[in-house]
Amino acid sequence: LCMLITDVSKFSLGRLRPHFLTVCNPNLEEVCYQLEDTYIEAEDSDYSYTEIHHPKYVMENNTCTGNNDLMREARLSFISGHSSISFYTAAFLIIFMNKYINVWILRTLLQFTHFILACWISISRINDYMHHPEDVIMGSIIGIVCAYIIMYMEEYSVQKAGKQKDNELSPENIAMTVK
Repeated sequence: LCMLITDVSKFSLGRLRPHFLTVCNPNLEEVCYQLEDTYIEAEDSDYSYTEIHHPKYVMENNTCTGNNDLMREARLSFISGHSSISFYTAAFLIIFMNKYINVWILRTLLQFTHFILACWISISRINDYMHHPEDVIMGSIIGIVCAYIIMYMEEYSVQKAGKQKDNELSPENIAMTVK
């Protein structure tokens, strides 16, 4: 569930990574203004100010000179997959340990360790210029929410199966099957 949400958002939203311009390696002659264009006087030229100073954008098809596979990967910043999976795993293990480990000091130490590890993984993605802080924050939120959803669904299905089993073993149902 967590990876499905993360991958769908990565491929549908496609935000640029912080190092996109390095990977793109744009042809600066295509993108930047020529120095001579800024000093053209009105008497010497038939061009208006808007024709000379139009915005130019870095686009893959005509200005980027980098590797196409790396440029495709550099468009997949939002949502951080590393932070969503690490926080999903940490939240899942924290909830699991809360239910099944009874030694308080061991449980607290392991839960804290998993949370710190997830934070470290997420922060390293920002420090490596692979994600923006917003990408990591959203990945962390999605990971935690998915862990709670999965744990809730597991608890709900166990309770539902227990009620079904109790109904099958009730005296009325046993008496009806004997007749």
